[in-house]
Amino acid sequence: PIADDDTAGTLGDRLAHLGAAALAEAIDGLEKGTLRPRPQPTEGITFAPRIEREQGRLDWQRPAEELARVVRAFAPAPSAFTTFGGRVLKVHRAVPEPGPAVAPPATVIDAGPGGILVMTGAGRLRLLEVQLEGRRRLSAADFLAGHPVPPGTCLGAA
Repeated sequence: PIADDDTAGTLGDRLAHLGAAALAEAIDGLEKGTLRPRPQPTEGITFAPRIEREQGRLDWQRPAEELARVVRAFAPAPSAFTTFGGRVLKVHRAVPEPGPAVAPPATVIDAGPGGILVMTGAGRLRLLEVQLEGRRRLSAADFLAGHPVPPGTCLGAA
């Protein structure tokens, strides 16, 4: 099962271990002569298109739950992102939170030790780990120590 905090990276690691075990089993079956080929069914095939960086842009009009999934899907790379002060801000970890609409989507409604709380189209998204372009990855609390983000700040603006 996929956990609520799994990312593309953690799933990739888990699948690599499962794939290695399956490959070892297949090689063993091949050596013993017990492996029998069977054609892949043509029904149910889906093609996964190449992931483009732009797909990781956070659309603050979307629900918080969906944005949290985008963050997890693009972690660790190429990373979900928005903009802050005209610069790219990667979002490495975030969690959705319920709450009433108290400001337009993309508006920061709180920023402190617990993270940066941003309004979305439905609910709120708490940014826990971020990275400003050209800088290193930081907890939101550490980021805020060097980059104040007052309530009312709009993320994603050009």
